[in-house]
Amino acid sequence: MIYTLGEVVLDIITQDFDNMRAKPGGSMLNTAITLGRLGMGVNHISYLSVDQNGRLILDFLAQNNVGANYIFLTDKVRTNLAFAHLDKQNKAHYTFYKDDLDDYRQMMFPNIHRNDVVIFGSFFALNSHAHDVLKRFLQKAKSSGALLIYDPNFRASDKPRLAQLMPYIEDCVSLAHLVKASDEDVETIFKTTDGSEAWNKVSSLGAKVLIMTKGKDGAIQYSKEGNTHVNGCEIQSVSTIGAGDTFTSGLVYQLTQMSQIQNVVNDEHVDWLPALKTANEFASQVCMTYENYLSWEYIRSRNV
Repeated sequence: MIYTLGEVVLDIITQDFDNMRAKPGGSMLNTAITLGRLGMGVNHISYLSVDQNGRLILDFLAQNNVGANYIFLTDKVRTNLAFAHLDKQNKAHYTFYKDDLDDYRQMMFPNIHRNDVVIFGSFFALNSHAHDVLKRFLQKAKSSGALLIYDPNFRASDKPRLAQLMPYIEDCVSLAHLVKASDEDVETIFKTTDGSEAWNKVSSLGAKVLIMTKGKDGAIQYSKEGNTHVNGCEIQSVSTIGAGDTFTSGLVYQLTQMSQIQNVVNDEHVDWLPALKTANEFASQVCMTYENYLSWEYIRSRNV
């Protein structure tokens, strides 16, 4: 079973007043939608308002094969909103409107087993009110033999708070077997554009693998065995929203297909090239649509 742990938001995607769209979003939820469409067993862990938008999102999860057994439903918050404005390069710039739970101990968490995968990250993992609850769950999941993947997905709006948030980021890195971060994440968090230098910092905290995505320049994987690089795809991008999240879906999908989950957990040999190629292909496909996830049309074309 795969579990994604993170915020649920309604993305309002804008280019101008005549071009606005709404999509269920949140980094980890985007990852879950692609995995659900691929037929993987996936549950999302979060909280959600029972307002009209929340009910629409629940329906959307069901339609896309994502379990909601561990989504805490409440009338004490409103659905979180993320306004994503696409610039001339089709890159999103975000403004968030969020309601916080008054007590994260109300959330429900599954029992995790060996070979399960837990994917966590974004601002949900850095919430000071939630961190201790999430940390206990992640520690238990790790001790059960699950694969833990951390995606910082660090937003520009949080840069002024980096020093305050750094202890939480370091906690998340130390809990993860694999850290998947964009080159922007790496530069912002670790103050370097050098992937090898970032890998040294990540590995010193206990992670076994760093995968750094580099947009049109592909991605590179670092571990004790060395590096693996995959080139980017030549595409006509219309939106980058969800590309990194779908990259993560591709990694998990291919590692599962190759039965390599425990190899990552145990820091053993993994053939990273097929996983990186699949992840990069998935991310590129999302950039050519206005969806935050892999399209049904593409999935059907792959005969998945």
